Amino acid sequence: PELAENVHRCRTLIIPLANPDGRLRFPRHSSVGTRLADRQRWEMGVDAKDNSFIWPEVKRLHPMRGPRVKHLGSYFNDGGVNLMHDEWFAPMAHETRALLDLAREEAPDFAVSLHSCASAPAILQPAYVPWAVKETGTIFSKRLRDRYAAANLPHSKLGRPPKEDGRDFPPPSFNLTSALHHVCGVVTMVHECCQGVIDEPYPQLGHGELLDLELILFDELLRFAVENPVDWTAK
Repeated sequence: PELAENVHRCRTLIIPLANPDGRLRFPRHSSVGTRLADRQRWEMGVDAKDNSFIWPEVKRLHPMRGPRVKHLGSYFNDGGVNLMHDEWFAPMAHETRALLDLAREEAPDFAVSLHSCASAPAILQPAYVPWAVKETGTIFSKRLRDRYAAANLPHSKLGRPPKEDGRDFPPPSFNLTSALHHVCGVVTMVHECCQGVIDEPYPQLGHGELLDLELILFDELLRFAVENPVDWTAK
């Protein structure tokens, strides 16, 4: 009931599919019950020697095309662009332009990019954004983790406190979540949710448990937004 109430207290925009090219290339409805090695081939693609690309090396070739690529994974649009790592000052992908245009037009208070991986769910914060944005993301991440723990659902360890970007090498990426903030000032983050692969030691969940994880995410995000309305007036 609280989730339904807060949905109506906020202007909530949901983009159900930001990369339709990649989704059409993924051969299953979901990754539940699959093996991690199979999912990696479908998601990240296969090189010319028939080896799966794996994270993070899959991000070294951009755009992902040419003789090194035998099969394009669902990470990418048909042009081989990973939308998380586009050319932000001259976007290569139409999908990227559409996302940035929408953010500029709507100027939301909070934006979450929904991702998935084999590991327990976690909030990933953007780099190269103001300290207040980092602190807000840290507070929300802790609240969400506590909700997952209370529901006896998989949850990641508490993340490290914010730190200044670029002090360590290699520096973090300026990615889509970073770009969205600089377009409109939004508090941005990535929610990585586990996929339900059957490999140990990853969480082996069914569709019902994955739905619980996502509903709790939205419940807590909308609760957080109602409790923390963004005020841009000078103090």
